[in-house]
Amino acid sequence: MDWFWTVFGLVLVPNYPKVGWIGLLFISNQSQSTYNSQNETNPMKTYLDETLQTKLKELRTYESETYEKWGSRKRIFKIVGVNFEIKFCRAEMLLKDILHDAHAKKKLQMVEMMIRAFDSLNIECEKSGYNRIQPSTRCFNFDKKTAIVCDTDDEKPVLYKVHKNEPDIMIFSVEELLRSIPQDFMEAKALLSKLDKSVNFKRIDHV
Repeated sequence: MDWFWTVFGLVLVPNYPKVGWIGLLFISNQSQSTYNSQNETNPMKTYLDETLQTKLKELRTYESETYEKWGSRKRIFKIVGVNFEIKFCRAEMLLKDILHDAHAKKKLQMVEMMIRAFDSLNIECEKSGYNRIQPSTRCFNFDKKTAIVCDTDDEKPVLYKVHKNEPDIMIFSVEELLRSIPQDFMEAKALLSKLDKSVNFKRIDHV
């Protein structure tokens, strides 16, 4: 085993004028194998690792843009059909397994495969004749707050992007607001609506 010396530090302290300076030198020794082991715990990123990170970022951006254009996974799989959904989900599962435990080169290959899968997904959506997400919105000022309300949850990602630099604006969908209504309120509304469709609640107070 090879040994080498490492100087940890040099401290000079003043002594009496007649004596001069006393130098304290701290030296220790350790094995070359120990030194190598410490270096291996913090390896430098290789070109392959950096390329993988860049491709992963590209994939996640592409994924986000796809959902902005075509809506939720539920809507997209309705557009492309069951057979395509099965193939696409299988590719996602395979990517997840590879990213968890595999060499960087294999990970990179699978990420590039998933990008191609999103290419095919977008092509299928375009061919289907379905429209891209086009939010229908209304703006409300209520209780000194501003809310943008769209029809469905699928429309919200587009609005998040459009209004990302407006921190005072809240974004809701009608679907979200309906889910937020307490069950007893919905039952009361349903009961009263059978008697008179013009019944209008002004506010709900929680006690």
